[in-house]
Amino acid sequence: MLYNRLEWIHPKAFERNTIAARMRAEKSPNGSIKATYEVANATIEEDALESVAQSLRSLRLDSNKLRAVPSNALSKIRHLEVLNLGNNLIPSLRVGAFPQMNTLMVLLMKRNQITEIDDEVFSNITSLKVLELDDNFLTQIPTAVTKLPDLQELSISGNRIKYIEGGILQKTPTLALLELKGNPLNGVHNSAFAFLPRLRKLQHPI
Repeated sequence: MLYNRLEWIHPKAFERNTIAARMRAEKSPNGSIKATYEVANATIEEDALESVAQSLRSLRLDSNKLRAVPSNALSKIRHLEVLNLGNNLIPSLRVGAFPQMNTLMVLLMKRNQITEIDDEVFSNITSLKVLELDDNFLTQIPTAVTKLPDLQELSISGNRIKYIEGGILQKTPTLALLELKGNPLNGVHNSAFAFLPRLRKLQHPI
């Protein structure tokens, strides 16, 4: 927590955490403290993040052996903006995986084992602007992205997508970047990329 003006930290601030963790506090331009919490453990208990929940803005759970999104622990965090769950063993994203997280803007899920994403899984994180799903096992652009009207960047490279349907991306009119490289694409619907006025960067193998 270097280069901050923190005057006091409660001696029991991290007492309830049973996980190996590192907290980094950064001072934002408006003077508030933005906390980043880095966790290294395969299991996260429900109350593990409760003591830092109010100040937490960025949470790194990448490179663990998580087999599911720790929904119960995340439900305690009200102001999270960035969540990194990359490089884990998560096989699917089910409804309820992400609790009410109205402030979440960046979700990083690359290098998991995701084969399925429920259509309604993102219904509680509609403010999301950046979604990374690279290097998973998806066979299509998930319909779930239609629940993200403010999405600006979608990266889904290195999956198993062979065909891009029409009508899905049109529900994300603010999309500016779409990365599809590394997929075995052999077809794209005529209207797949239509009506995306802000799209500035498109990378795909066809």
